[in-house]
Amino acid sequence: MELNEILKNVWLIQEEVNIRNNDKTRNELLLLKLAKIPEEVWELHNEVLKKIWFVRKEKSCLNNDLELSLEFADVIISALSVAYELNVDIDKALEAKINILFERFNVKK
Repeated sequence: MELNEILKNVWLIQEEVNIRNNDKTRNELLLLKLAKIPEEVWELHNEVLKKIWFVRKEKSCLNNDLELSLEFADVIISALSVAYELNVDIDKALEAKINILFERFNVKK
């Protein structure tokens, strides 16, 4: 799936989330979505620990690739949800940040 399609789908989901939470102010919605990011990062953190066997045996998992990939997606979607509320142009933001990183690490395109 291309970035534009991902963004379109996330925006559609966020519109529905906003409709279902019409009793909340814009700032309340933003704070709820912002609070979701560290929660999702923590879940990703736990899946990474499982992947590298850095947890107790009873919590480890031989094959957590699906869970790991879904947690990466949750982190990205949560961040995009906040960007949606703040009208951030993700295409431009990613392009600008990638250019900064190319320059910082002296990487040639």
